[in-house]
Amino acid sequence: MNVIQKTFSILLIMFFVGIAILFGWIKLTVYQLEKDVQSYLVEEKGYQEADISTLKGQFSKLPTFSVDVTFRDEPQKIYYYMRDNGHIVQYNCASVSDPFDHGCKHKEVKGS
Repeated sequence: MNVIQKTFSILLIMFFVGIAILFGWIKLTVYQLEKDVQSYLVEEKGYQEADISTLKGQFSKLPTFSVDVTFRDEPQKIYYYMRDNGHIVQYNCASVSDPFDHGCKHKEVKGS
């Protein structure tokens, strides 16, 4: 094996290790944000864990990391949370079945 082949092999291995580290960091960040949103809802907003039907973190364009939350008493609504300046904030609510339905029972008012 000559020097070029060795160099190429090392660079290829480094590339795949870098990709694996990046994906691991993304999964860890999403997991941590899910836990932080759950803590925020239970500890700061006073919800019971049983009130939360689903809580799913995701990696996307903007915001880069967010969590979709569905409450048991409102299964047709998805509430979106993200971290902003170190704080968990709700930034949107949407209806699964009717895009024109903007009545969200758990909508948070800024500053509360």
